[in-house]
Amino acid sequence: YDEGSTMIKMGKEQPVASMDNSGKIIWARHTEIQMVNVKSATGDVVADGERLPLVVKELGNCEVYPQSLKHDPKGRMAVVCGDGEYIIYTALAWRNKSFGTAIEVVWANNGDYATRDAPARIKLFHDFKERQTISLGYTADAIYGGAMLGVRSGQDFVFFYDWESGSPVRRIDVATKHVFWNESGALCCVSSETAFFVLKCDKDAIALYLEQGLNEEDGCEAAFEPIYEVAERVSTGRWLGDCFVYVNANDRLNYCVGGEVQTLHHLDRRMYLLGYMARENRLYLIDKEFQVVSYELLLSILEYKTCIVRRDLATAATVLPSIPVEHHNKVARFLEAQGFREEALEIATDPDYKFELAVQQQKLDLAYKIVLEAESDHKWRQLGDLAMAGAQFQLAIDCLERAKDYAALLLIYSSQGNLDGVSRLAKDSATAGRTNVAFVSSFLLCNTDECLRLLCDTGRTAEAAFFARTYAPSQVSRIVALWRAELEKVNPKAAESLADPAQYANLFPGFELGLIAEWNSSQSHKTTRPATDFVNMSGALQKDLIEIARNSGQLPPEKPHDAGVPAQEAPREQPAAEVSKAPAVDDGAAKAEAAAKAEAAAKAEAAKREAEEKAKAAAGAAEAKKKQDEEEAKKAAAAAAAAAAAESKKKQEEAAAAAAASAAAAAAEAKKKQEEEVKAKVAAAAAAAAAAGAVGGPA
Repeated sequence: YDEGSTMIKMGKEQPVASMDNSGKIIWARHTEIQMVNVKSATGDVVADGERLPLVVKELGNCEVYPQSLKHDPKGRMAVVCGDGEYIIYTALAWRNKSFGTAIEVVWANNGDYATRDAPARIKLFHDFKERQTISLGYTADAIYGGAMLGVRSGQDFVFFYDWESGSPVRRIDVATKHVFWNESGALCCVSSETAFFVLKCDKDAIALYLEQGLNEEDGCEAAFEPIYEVAERVSTGRWLGDCFVYVNANDRLNYCVGGEVQTLHHLDRRMYLLGYMARENRLYLIDKEFQVVSYELLLSILEYKTCIVRRDLATAATVLPSIPVEHHNKVARFLEAQGFREEALEIATDPDYKFELAVQQQKLDLAYKIVLEAESDHKWRQLGDLAMAGAQFQLAIDCLERAKDYAALLLIYSSQGNLDGVSRLAKDSATAGRTNVAFVSSFLLCNTDECLRLLCDTGRTAEAAFFARTYAPSQVSRIVALWRAELEKVNPKAAESLADPAQYANLFPGFELGLIAEWNSSQSHKTTRPATDFVNMSGALQKDLIEIARNSGQLPPEKPHDAGVPAQEAPREQPAAEVSKAPAVDDGAAKAEAAAKAEAAAKAEAAKREAEEKAKAAAGAAEAKKKQDEEEAKKAAAAAAAAAAAESKKKQEEAAAAAAASAAAAAAEAKKKQEEEVKAKVAAAAAAAAAAGAVGGPA
């Protein structure tokens, strides 16, 4: 039966290669050792990620099959390890300097090295001579070089040892994958399968611990201080000063300073770090096909960020001029992440980012200048809201007007009692199509005519009619006529059911009182008062205008004003003028006579108006009756035509039936005659036959 299958990966994709500080790269192709120099790449401008055209130089062969190749910190020596042995060569001439048995070899920062030749034994070498052997109480499966010797035990922990004495310094319980030290030995990066941790090494605490000869189980507790943690898996990495550059598991080339991660480039394939050339400001990587590429990484940016992390602002200020302007935004974002927002605002060049920083620091005047250069409705609105929250109302109004935020302007103007602002807002919002704001603004201004116009223009004639009934009774007839005209297009019967108060006063009790209240209200609105008088006017605003009109005995205005506001009629003042010109025998009698004449004229006008209304109503009723008669006549004519058509159809059917019957009778008669003729012929034939028989009988 099938027991399954197993796939085994032989070897590794990471090339056996190493680069020194001068740009010389040594790599091993099987047992052949070759060298290239990145300085020999032709072309003045090297594009990021472009393959470098390097000239390969053969150095020689290696006596073992190389599994790892590493330069020493000074770049003079290179160690090759494989097949359980190691050989140290001179880097330039590739001459054998030393050799021995080892599974793994690592370098110290001063040129010393250590070998792991057994699972529990580590040997330390100085000047190519064995100085000490460390016997471990646990099984080691990897060692790491750097400022201290790191020994990993499975997935449990890593233990650091002193290079000089071989004494244990500190145990860190992390499932370690890689250990990276910077050149000064002050920072250490310990990476695992899921994250990497940056630790600060306290050399003084370690020296004191070793001097006292203490031997604690976990070592010196003060040896390392955690600084920050980044949740990314490191494939390969190295330190550049206090900046950690690495390639993560997602093939992104990043660098980290002070816990702030910046992505340099998204790689299109798996790449491995080789080194960095400070003079060229370029970072070099290699892939499994031994293709070398480079990416720009400015040393000035790294130095500046390092100074910021150390809080050395004076040195950072001297480094800043050497950073190109196109990189200032990235530096500004780093400063913001480190808490230096004012410094970030000073060097940022992107208007959007500068605006964001200015807003965060409540520097609204600066933000205003920034938005003037790169206008945006969103930014104007945001700045206006902030100015409003900070009680900078003039700035808020300016910003909101530029943003065309009419709703916010309505809030400010109405809160301030700004009559001119509301008037201007009513016009601007109506022009911009913001009819809701225009309606509220006009309503606050008591401009009922504009409110009615907005409602009618937006197809809300029905709402306009109800609005006029409440706030502008003098306009009801006009609006109802418009409403009826619109409704006739959809439902004529419903349009006929609309009642006009001018024609059906009995259906609208108290309508004349509404006209009087409208007149009185329009007179009071002619005088504007400041918003500060609201407390004194609050009582008057609660009065019932209809009740006041009912108790005043005032007559309704004879003719409504065209704009919807009743105007006093001149004829009402004519009698008084004539009386004033006549000789004044008795002022009281003259006034009484003038009042009587005015009242009589008003009654006559009212009677005339009533007669006109009745005439209009009668004419309307006659017109309706005429229409009804015409419709009935049309219906009767249609019914008569239908009856005639039915009678004609019936006669046609009867004629067709008679013709069919006649044709059938004729056919039957013809058939009968034919049968009789046949019978006659048969009888004649029979008679002839009989006669023939009689003639030819016996003689």
